Amino acid sequence: MSYINENDIKLAEAQYGIPETRETTLAMPEHEFSMVKASQRHGRAHDITVFIAKGGHFIFNAKHWYPPGLFRAPSGAAKPGETLEQGCIREAWEETGCRIRLLKYLLRIRCRFICKQRHIDWLTHIFLAEYLEGDLHQIDTKEIREVHLVHPSEIPAIREAMRKSDSGGMQYRAYLTDEALAIINLGSRGSELGRR
Repeated sequence: MSYINENDIKLAEAQYGIPETRETTLAMPEHEFSMVKASQRHGRAHDITVFIAKGGHFIFNAKHWYPPGLFRAPSGAAKPGETLEQGCIREAWEETGCRIRLLKYLLRIRCRFICKQRHIDWLTHIFLAEYLEGDLHQIDTKEIREVHLVHPSEIPAIREAMRKSDSGGMQYRAYLTDEALAIINLGSRGSELGRR
C-alpha cells in the first residue's frame, strides 16, 4: 500500500480540481523493473510530474544519462508526510531551481509495469504550474544534469526521442507527456500561461 492514500488525493482534488484519469500497462526490461522496485522505499508506488509554464515555454530537465536533446517535465515522489502539493513544490525547486504556483491537478494515470510474470501497480499524478521566480538551474546536481526552457514546437521532437529510446520508462514519459499536453491544450491556453 502506497503512503500516498485516498485522503492525500482528495486534498489535492479539493485544492486543484478533479483530474482526468487514464489506465495503461507497460512492459519493462529486467534492469528498469528492478530500478522501480528499488525506488519503493516506504511503500512508494507513485510519482508526481509537474508541467511548469514560463513565458509560453515549459521548464524541462535532463538526467545525467539522457542523450543530448532529450528532456522531460520535472518529476519525483512526495516524501512520507508530504502532501502532493508539497511534493510538487519541493521537486520543482530541486530539479529546476524555481518557485512555482500550482494551477491544476491535470491527470492521474494508473499504470501496471510488467516484467515477465511480475508487476508493479503505479500511480502518476500530473499537475500544471506556473513559474514564479528563480534562476533556472538544477539544485539536485546528483540527479539532474541540466534545466532547459522548452518551446511547445520542440516537444514533438522530444517525444519522438523518448519513443525511440530502449527505455520502458521513456516510453511511459512519452505517453504521459502526450496525455498531459492534450489536456493543457496548448492551442488555446499555452500562450497565456506563465508570462513572467
